[in-house]
This record gives sequence, structure tokens and C-alpha cells, in this order.
Amino acid sequence: MALKEGSSTVAMIFKKKKPDDSETPYLLVDEAPFEFVRGKNGIISLVSPGKAQAIKSKQRRYKLPKEPLIKAQIKQGLSLREELSGDPKLTRATLARRHGIEASMLSRLIHLANMAPEIQEHIRNIRPSTRRGSISMCRLLPIIRNQNHERQRQEFQKLL
Repeated sequence: MALKEGSSTVAMIFKKKKPDDSETPYLLVDEAPFEFVRGKNGIISLVSPGKAQAIKSKQRRYKLPKEPLIKAQIKQGLSLREELSGDPKLTRATLARRHGIEASMLSRLIHLANMAPEIQEHIRNIRPSTRRGSISMCRLLPIIRNQNHERQRQEFQKLL
């Protein structure tokens, strides 16, 4: 019987000797959910789902993929830019205080929103990952400060 993760049946075969010395296999079936967990030195353990979740939460290899932070920053920059352009009396300092961020960070987020549309689209298409992405705010700062979209695209290609 093949065991699959998440299955509800665990089977074990025992051999028991009878008085006449013939070996008869017995099958013991126990209904219990289980999961496989890879431990130290590649040892695979069969454990309950609760214990598996506790073990996996501590191991790097089981971390769930996350969206890159830069995606959320672009989205926030776009909403801040809309809010700033919607109210002519609103200053950048007031907007920054309202959202609880530094004025310099507000400026960076708005620069991200003003970035070339092709670059923004490329960043939006980045898939979630368990690793840090190669595109971050720090790496984009020199690119986004330039207002020329063609120059931004050239610099972005060098970054990739």
C-alpha cells in the first residue's frame, strides 16, 4: 500500500510467529491523518498535521511565497499621488503625517508612481517568491529620480 501525504490511513505489516513456526503476516490498519516532514540530515518523518505545521513553521524550506514589497510600494505610491493631485491645498508634509510616514518616503513612493509604465508593468508581473527579489526600492532610487522615461527603461534593463 502506497502512502500519500494527507491520506487518512496508515498501514503497518507485522510478522508474528505461531507455535508451528510458520510466519503469517498480519495487517494492522489505523485511521489517522498524517503528513511527511523532512527533518535533519534528510530524515523524513511521518507526523500528525498539527505537529507537521509546527515543524514546518520553523523551517526555511517550507516558507510560503510572498509578494515582493516593491509591488505594494508602487500601489501605495499610486494612491498617494491620486490623493495629492485630488486636493490642491494638500501639501506633501500634511499627507505624510496623515499616513504616518516620513516626508522623504512619501517622495520616493510618488517617484515610484511616476516611473515608466513599462517598468511598473514588469514589476507587477513578478511572481511571489520565498527569496528576496532583485528589484527593491534602494536599487530603483537612481532610476526613478530621472524624469525621462526612455532613460529609466535603459537603466532598468541594466539592473536586470
